[in-house]
Amino acid sequence: MSELDRRYDEELARVIGPGGRLVIGKDELGRAIVTNFPATLPTFFRAFCALNGANEAVVAGDERLTFADLDRISERLAHGLAAQGIAKGDRVGIAMRNCPAWIVSYMAILKAGGIATLLNGWWEPFEMEHAVVLTAPKLIITDPPRAKRLQERCKTSEIICLSIERPIEEAIAPLTADANDETALPEVSPDDDATILFTSGSTGEAKGALSTHRAVTTGVYAYSTGLIVLLGILTQDGKAPTSPARTLLSVPLFHVTGEVPVMLNSFVIGRCMVIMPKWDATEALRLIEKEKVTYFVGVPTMSLELMNHPDRHKYDLSSLKDITAGGAPRPVSHVERMKHEFPNAQPALGYGLTETNATGCANFWSSYAAKPASTGRAQKPLVEVAILGAGDRPLASGEAGEIGIRTAANIKCYWRNPDATAVTLTPNGYVRTGDIGYLDEQGYLFIVDRKKEIIIRGGENISAAEVEAECYACPSVAEAAVFGAADERLGEVAATKPAIPMEPFREVRSPERNFGPARLAGGTTVTPLARRLAGEGGIDLANVKGSGPRGRIVAADVEGAKKTASSPAPASAALAAIPVILTADVAIGQALALCSEANATQKTALELADVVVKAWATALARVMPSEHTTGIALAYGKSRTIIADAATKSLTAISAARREGAGGNASSAISIPGVAGIASVADVLTPPQTTLLSIGAPRRAPVEAPDGSVQFVSMMTVTLSCDHRAVDAALGAELLSAFKGYVEQPVTMIV
Repeated sequence: MSELDRRYDEELARVIGPGGRLVIGKDELGRAIVTNFPATLPTFFRAFCALNGANEAVVAGDERLTFADLDRISERLAHGLAAQGIAKGDRVGIAMRNCPAWIVSYMAILKAGGIATLLNGWWEPFEMEHAVVLTAPKLIITDPPRAKRLQERCKTSEIICLSIERPIEEAIAPLTADANDETALPEVSPDDDATILFTSGSTGEAKGALSTHRAVTTGVYAYSTGLIVLLGILTQDGKAPTSPARTLLSVPLFHVTGEVPVMLNSFVIGRCMVIMPKWDATEALRLIEKEKVTYFVGVPTMSLELMNHPDRHKYDLSSLKDITAGGAPRPVSHVERMKHEFPNAQPALGYGLTETNATGCANFWSSYAAKPASTGRAQKPLVEVAILGAGDRPLASGEAGEIGIRTAANIKCYWRNPDATAVTLTPNGYVRTGDIGYLDEQGYLFIVDRKKEIIIRGGENISAAEVEAECYACPSVAEAAVFGAADERLGEVAATKPAIPMEPFREVRSPERNFGPARLAGGTTVTPLARRLAGEGGIDLANVKGSGPRGRIVAADVEGAKKTASSPAPASAALAAIPVILTADVAIGQALALCSEANATQKTALELADVVVKAWATALARVMPSEHTTGIALAYGKSRTIIADAATKSLTAISAARREGAGGNASSAISIPGVAGIASVADVLTPPQTTLLSIGAPRRAPVEAPDGSVQFVSMMTVTLSCDHRAVDAALGAELLSAFKGYVEQPVTMIV
């Protein structure tokens, strides 16, 4: 245990022990809760606004409001909403950019007994329509740009548009004109519904995550507890803050990060929120200097843009003491760089979900510097983190499985979606996160992969299935795979490579097509074209292994199954010399297995994987005639450990072929998902045998015609072999160039 962890645990024990600031109890499910702080949001706002009443709470341009102002104005607005007919349990939507009216509206909805329904301000009209139809808000409070989008498609809810650029009391005047302050507002209990936030799932359309008052307040207190403990440590060291806490509110309030750890936590600790209408790195630097901002939180993209800004050194950023990232993984390289770029600020990282009201794990200060690849330890005492195996059985330290989070901050359910709720919430109260990870012996969480098909672009969850559905809407696409591609600025971006373009056919129509990939009973997805080919060929999809992202079955897999079914089984899989279509992940793994034999010791195999995929993409574009398609889907979306695993399996097969005396012409296409490193290969392959990637002659491959029949177009086949009698000018040159400087002897390849 590190020194900081030891001190943190000791101070936490004092904070929650006898006579401490927090009293910890249990709810009816045995989960930890804070019993001496308000459990409902109306009481929360009134209590902490009274406690911090004179503190500056919001700065928005020239407007400055105290916590007492927020409480008074939101109370008036709550009565205005009651006069509008809002009753306990009614959904009231908020669709605005960050502004004082957003904060006051949120407070007022909850004080009026309503359910604050936070509509994503970045949505397009059809996405707005889905959320509105799902939750049926009685009223939507909006600003002009979002009102326009809502009015295009959403006709069932009343929409009131506010002039949010006006001072707050003028802005909300349309809602307070009929307010009667004498009207009693409803009482709410901790178990009453409080908020609906929308989360983009792997199935596409956003789900509404419903939270109770207890869940939201517990989420806030998980963050407040951490700050109380860290303040105690700073005070012991004589480094207690001497200036007021001020945060730059740069993340959207409709996201759980903006709502819970930034906005609501600011009420507890009396922290001023300096509002940015939208993210702009130059404006952020100006506001940090002008408003003496002490705390910055945002997705890693934001802190990277601050570090990269050419004028950063022109601003006095010495007030900045903490830089926290959330919503997306922060590259390890950023952590070390931040120490040099912001020497007065401590780095931190949070991990949580909409479904957990942002709670989960936290890594901070020297602990973060020591373990920058970890998302930290569970936010004790209010959060439990476990690694779940088969049957949701907790796994031991070091074992990888699905990350589960158990806390009273977890959502109640998905709004009107019991099936999705049952998939996400375990019977004993864990949220299945869809992320794969492990806990080390000190309880630090390491995320190694993602179970769900979600792309996190700058903190915004994007459903791969939803993007694929848009691809399928294009008549010229028969099947496509969308995956997350690494991006230095945004972390990930959505990328796609159609595996089979539909040329020369202009359009495809089938009953399944407009719905994108279908899902089999075991959870495997299958593309429409693959499903059609399987039906026509009598292939049982349950017996087909998918080679697409997350094991998706694509047309090439069905064709491979048909070929296997109609051909006698080879005497030995290791000796098979049948040409196969390889996905990039498998082929790259096999290439790595062989290129490593050439003493490529200056870079690790996983680093070489990045080199290989770029070389393949360039070379294939040069080699393939424009009228041909390729059997290689350059879908580099699986984790690189799977590529390493494919390489290891290839080594085993090639070694077996050598032992059986196969000589120099053994092929294999082995893809067994898993996590495995590449061991030393020098004793497996004997020099001078080196890498060979062969691209066969064009062959006829099936595609679906407009009338539903299957026709054929030209397709290339890529095969891996152990011969090296010639070098292709295109592919060989690209790969040789890519490996130049990484290997200690020549690498030869044949096409």
